[in-house]
Amino acid sequence: MLEEAAAYHVEPKEPSNKDKKNKKEKKEKKTDKI
Repeated sequence: MLEEAAAYHVEPKEPSNKDKKNKKEKKEKKTDKI
């Protein structure tokens, strides 16, 4: 559920390369924490 929401949020923010990278890093960190 969370992963899907994150992917959905990143999709519309494709032009934001910085945001995409930041979100990807956050996602990896979250997965590591779980």
